[in-house]
Amino acid sequence: RRGIDRSQGMTKEAIAKEFNVENQLINNPNTTIRIADLGCSVGSNCLSAVNDIIEAVDLKFKSYIEGLKLMQTVIPEFQQVYQVGDINSSAWNEGRTHYSNASNVVFQAYSDQYVVDMEAFLRARGHEIIPGGLMFILVPAITDETLVSQTSPGLLLHVLGSCLMEMAKLDIVDQAKVDSFNLPVYFTSPKQMKELVERTGCFTVKRLERLETVFPRASSGARIISNHTRAIVEEIIKHTLGSAITI
Repeated sequence: RRGIDRSQGMTKEAIAKEFNVENQLINNPNTTIRIADLGCSVGSNCLSAVNDIIEAVDLKFKSYIEGLKLMQTVIPEFQQVYQVGDINSSAWNEGRTHYSNASNVVFQAYSDQYVVDMEAFLRARGHEIIPGGLMFILVPAITDETLVSQTSPGLLLHVLGSCLMEMAKLDIVDQAKVDSFNLPVYFTSPKQMKELVERTGCFTVKRLERLETVFPRASSGARIISNHTRAIVEEIIKHTLGSAITI
């Protein structure tokens, strides 16, 4: 939710700059504008994002119509990482549950799977969105020169994995299940994301920016981070390792 809130300005600015009112509606008043929010995998954040987009589109139309003095006549009221889970693969990630602090082979397996999944996602959206339409994507990312192990999320995932390994040693969870378990969390980079979009050929990058998310340093910060982690991984861990685990 924090990321969505911080990206509101970018969303509204992009619509104001790139959304072509004349092509989308003025030349064909019966055109229906469809806004699709694919949801958040870890929370009910779609209503806020869609509301921001509706407000931005509404403002764009009002600005356009006011310029033409035609307001009353034109507008009516308003997947899984496979290699790291394969014991016969060179990317078998035994002893860890994420690519943070893992070998380069494991990182590459995560990256390759992300490319496959994201390209499929972009091509599917390319079939759905009309010519001239806009799509906003908000994804976890790090800078091009940064290793995920050097980031707070990477450290957090490493600690989480260490806890699961320790629980396996204490026979709280099955060791084999933990060894084959890999958190499906990948942090792309601006460079990789741009290359993916350009390679699929379905979209043109109009703006690409990394948003900094800073959590409070007070005691409440630990609780916020804990709640975020729980929202993202709790159900995944329960489904894979058993409901006896409580985060």
